[in-house]
Amino acid sequence: MINNFFKIAFRNLLKEKLYSIINILGLAIGISACLLILLFINSELSFENMHPSGERIYRILTIDKALGTNNQRVGITMPALGLTVQKSISEVEAALRLTGGGKVLLKFQDRIGVYSQNAKFSDPNFFDFFNFELLQGDPETALKEPYTAILTESLARSVLGEAEPLGKIITTGDNEDLRITGILKELPPNTHLDFDLLISMSTLEALIRQNQPPGSNQPTFLESWNSISMPTYLKLLPGASPDGLDDRLTRLCLDNGVGKNFEITLQPLKDVHLKSADVIFDNIARKGDLKNLYIFSIIGVLILVIAAVNYMNL
Repeated sequence: MINNFFKIAFRNLLKEKLYSIINILGLAIGISACLLILLFINSELSFENMHPSGERIYRILTIDKALGTNNQRVGITMPALGLTVQKSISEVEAALRLTGGGKVLLKFQDRIGVYSQNAKFSDPNFFDFFNFELLQGDPETALKEPYTAILTESLARSVLGEAEPLGKIITTGDNEDLRITGILKELPPNTHLDFDLLISMSTLEALIRQNQPPGSNQPTFLESWNSISMPTYLKLLPGASPDGLDDRLTRLCLDNGVGKNFEITLQPLKDVHLKSADVIFDNIARKGDLKNLYIFSIIGVLILVIAAVNYMNL
């Protein structure tokens, strides 16, 4: 019985070749377009899913309420906030400062120099926040000491060739020596972070101290409440709620002399990619938009409906 159905269907296809081609091709294109849209939406929703503690991680945003302008969310905050928040707010397990972004020339021995396309400075607890795979090195200590750095696998290969990278000394274009303490697997495409060179924050502090008078104890901008210049993340303790933390963080800033036109708000890590279209000064190259996902979803449904109706009509 079933064989007869297939025979009849096959004969009809051969008899009406043009209609068959249009019918099948239209339905196939419609389904393919829907699948592509579905894959895109799934990719956009997968950002930062690789971090086990992702639901406890938040990005600190500053709200600038300057007179005469609309309230503007800013992707950076006061550098000193990351230093003091853990001691001041009991719900906070840790804070991470991650700054920089730019090209750095790297040289190894007599090889031709290679540019890092996006270098960043990080506090030593980077791997307590982000679950990226360190192929070589100890994630607990790789960024603790001054003048230490982690390179991505591809950058290390470009700079050092086939030499064993761990422990090697590379020189920047400013003639600063960095010791390689880790090799990082290439970052996945579904993260808002983008870097190929991660340098210890203590290196940045040491470089700043070099430009101060000998014996000076003046605080650097890394300890400043007077500038908004540092991307910062928080990790809350398990079970801790973010409710009310915006006001308490804002009060902490006010108590340290920050102007009243600035407020603090927390953005969940998984919202950074899709809900940051209005955020400025956050150095994120690829931003998504949740509105676009709704639009693509509607388009996908319409394409599928039109393809199905067209198939049945023909």
